Amino acid sequence: EKIPFIVMEFVEGISLQDLMTRDGRFTPQKALEYMRVICSAVSAAHAAGNVHRDLKPLNIMIQSGGTVREQIPILDFGLAKIKSDLFGSFVGAKTTGIIGSPYYMAPEQWSDEETDKRCDVYSLGIMLYQMLMGDVPFGGTGIPVIMEKHLMEPPPQLALPDNGISPELEKV
Repeated sequence: EKIPFIVMEFVEGISLQDLMTRDGRFTPQKALEYMRVICSAVSAAHAAGNVHRDLKPLNIMIQSGGTVREQIPILDFGLAKIKSDLFGSFVGAKTTGIIGSPYYMAPEQWSDEETDKRCDVYSLGIMLYQMLMGDVPFGGTGIPVIMEKHLMEPPPQLALPDNGISPELEKV
């Protein structure tokens, strides 16, 4: 019997999570520079019919050297639905349980509803918020608390008088 598997390259560097922990909040300019590259890569994946479903700073690697564009690969498309001739079907099309990381999950990922690229866009927004503010917008001590906040609370305000974040950036 043949069993499909995924081979991934080794990426030397640090995760975006480690970079944020080390450096703290990003300036709006630095956050946008990183997000432009990350969003471009996610957009290319979406154009190819792939949805990541678990975007988070631990899955974004920062390699040393080169431009920011050359430094940032996105890892772990293991939860993505990938239409493949090799597999002959959708990998992970039907799963059980929660898929993703609670701090970054879109509300529709908390249910059995079908997800699409909008869940990745939501996760990108959470990561941008974290880069700018130094923490995720919806924290908590357990999955039920985090889930309730994502489902019921409006996002916290970004553009405060003393943090240099413009109302235009908050709209993003």
